Amino acid sequence: MRITVFICSIILMLGSLPCLSQCECEEEKKYFKLLEQASDKKKYDLRKRIQFLENAQEIDEDCPDAIMMLGELYFKRAKSSPNISYRSAQGYFEDLSSRCPEYHSDIHYYLGIIYYTQENWTSALASFEQFLDFSHSPSEKMVRNSQKKIADVETVIEEVRFNAELFGNPVPFNPAKVNGVSGAWDEYLPMLSPDNENLFFTRKYNKKAKGDLYGREVEEFTASSREGVNSEFDSGKALPRPFNLGDNYGGASISVNNREMYVTVCKPDASGYTNCDIYVTRFSKTLDEKTGKEEYAWSELKNLGGGVNTKDGWEAQPSLSADANTLYFATARETSTENSEGGKSIDIYYSLRGKDGNWGKARSIGDVINGPGNEKSPFMHGDSRTLYFSSDGLMGVGGYDIFYSRIEDDGQWSLPKNIGVPINTSEDEHGLIVSTDGSLAYYAS
Repeated sequence: MRITVFICSIILMLGSLPCLSQCECEEEKKYFKLLEQASDKKKYDLRKRIQFLENAQEIDEDCPDAIMMLGELYFKRAKSSPNISYRSAQGYFEDLSSRCPEYHSDIHYYLGIIYYTQENWTSALASFEQFLDFSHSPSEKMVRNSQKKIADVETVIEEVRFNAELFGNPVPFNPAKVNGVSGAWDEYLPMLSPDNENLFFTRKYNKKAKGDLYGREVEEFTASSREGVNSEFDSGKALPRPFNLGDNYGGASISVNNREMYVTVCKPDASGYTNCDIYVTRFSKTLDEKTGKEEYAWSELKNLGGGVNTKDGWEAQPSLSADANTLYFATARETSTENSEGGKSIDIYYSLRGKDGNWGKARSIGDVINGPGNEKSPFMHGDSRTLYFSSDGLMGVGGYDIFYSRIEDDGQWSLPKNIGVPINTSEDEHGLIVSTDGSLAYYAS
């Protein structure tokens, strides 16, 4: 009805009473009686109150008071029942927002919530920002509990703004499964050789030895190779001695010259506690006792010692810098950041190699990256400045998201940046590595 819309506009400009007291309808008495009944929540149940408002709309479908009340009641009904959607409430609020956006703050508050539940981040942000703009409006356009609603919106708006930016600007992404390597079991923590022809990873599967009645779950350090960068990797084989000697192996990093490898080994101690430490092995000429000939082979694994590893902690997922003088790794130890439950989170630490070739005392990479959540799976790119890692504590879209941070010219780490969607999903993404030339990235998901 034209006259109602016009009156609504006049009311808003004058800042006077809501349209309810100004609405002139043909069956005025009946109309106001229906609105009065719809407002009586003590006498009538939700279904009956909705019916009153729908009857009122048959008299005047344009008056914003009935539209607003219907939106609120349908919102309340949907909120109290998991089987009912917000679609009806959304329709009324969107109708009122398009006709009379300045009518009341709650239009945008409720729309913001509805869009939030739909993960429509751009619309949710716009609605919440419109709602907050009403804090400077006449008081009759804000409800009595508006301060609580403002506080609620301010609590989530940074998350909404983050998601609106992230999902509104998806990164180019065309993932492909690594054929040959990926199978029915879990394959994770990939590590690519600098020549891009060997892929090392951890494979977890149920292993049943000859004569066993049942199998057991094992993690084996596995290597896959290919003839060239344009060929597919083979299915991979568990690496022989000195690897996979009854313990859990994985999470490795190899030097640029393919001669030095750092690998995680988890061994149970006498008390039954499984302690994960970082070991080193070197690829060099050794005498084969069986053939009597010198052949290249990996040396026996050597624990990096107290500079890197701790007796009661967990050290894993090493990443060696291109110059082989800095070792980054994930750890949970006594000096790790305290998590929200009072325990120790997983942090990223680093150790510097001394002139004598030994690794110095490990240090935290700092609170720009480490926080109360878990930060793990570090990977230092070949540029020696860009660190990729996974975190479940920084703002993201899933459990673990992949982030990156760069060493600035002043030696400080930049604020971590989410690598974006659709690479990051609602699931866990971790273990990202980038080829030396920067053209390909591998990760587990």
